[in-house]
Amino acid sequence: MPIGINEFEILKESVEPDVYIVDKILPPGVTLLCGHQKIGKSWLALKLCLCATRGVNLWGYKTLHCKALYCCLEDTKKRIRKRYDALSSAAVELQGTTPAGWLDFIFRCPKLDQGLVDELEQHVKDNPECKLIIIDNLFIITPSMNDSPYACDYNNIVALKKFANQYEIAIVLIHHTRKLKAKDPFDEILGTSGLNGAADTMMILTREGRSESRGTLRYTGRDIGDEEFSLEFHDGDWQITEETEDTSFVGRIIDLVGDKTHWEGTATNLAEATGGEIAPKWMTRKLNEHRAELEARGIDFTNERDSANRTIKIVRK
Repeated sequence: MPIGINEFEILKESVEPDVYIVDKILPPGVTLLCGHQKIGKSWLALKLCLCATRGVNLWGYKTLHCKALYCCLEDTKKRIRKRYDALSSAAVELQGTTPAGWLDFIFRCPKLDQGLVDELEQHVKDNPECKLIIIDNLFIITPSMNDSPYACDYNNIVALKKFANQYEIAIVLIHHTRKLKAKDPFDEILGTSGLNGAADTMMILTREGRSESRGTLRYTGRDIGDEEFSLEFHDGDWQITEETEDTSFVGRIIDLVGDKTHWEGTATNLAEATGGEIAPKWMTRKLNEHRAELEARGIDFTNERDSANRTIKIVRK
């Protein structure tokens, strides 16, 4: 049996906080950005790159000012230029900013089993300020299956995870969702559960209809809780809608209490009462994340355990 490390040695290790590419949304590691074909995933990915490389916030969330590499493997230079110009004009975050030469594009790269990680690693060594890599899309870099589908999916993500962890960067893989709906939207990600199991963060981008502007971005991960944004898509730009606050987690909690003085129940009860999109195990963490906003809206909560259950009590002050 290999010798590991004792807990006292672990406690001696200094633990530096993770530096997010986008605060509370995009941590280091491998992220799956998934959705149906041609609904705007690539537009969102390009906006993310432009905000990070120009050092401006995305939807009010702080970004890490860094270099980025966009692997646009199914697009032409002409198409990328058109999107670049459209976003530079449409995105309010980019108004008044200028290019810094910190965003690189590549249009061809090898598959994972043909040296992709080596090429990405060389790029990061040559550009140490590069902390964001977009790969559009996952299918193009995926090798032919020579093992079980689960093992292939899992190992493909793990190969990129090791690289991302070593250099503390974020790799965003654009991928598709299947047509069949699932109770858990993250189960709609195309492929086996090996993808979900290996990825650090998962995002699902949806639109109410292909011709509709309204959409939703849901995300979850190891280092972030479950969250969603209501978005609108105009001229290539995804923006948070004004109604987001009322349809967010905080809004659902306020609606749950309603005119009553309080609500109480288990984490499972609360998960069901708020729509079932947030797992019960994340409920307490979610409440704590939004404590300041809830208090500002006149809501307080406690989390108490008796001999049988843990009870969450939400009180209108």
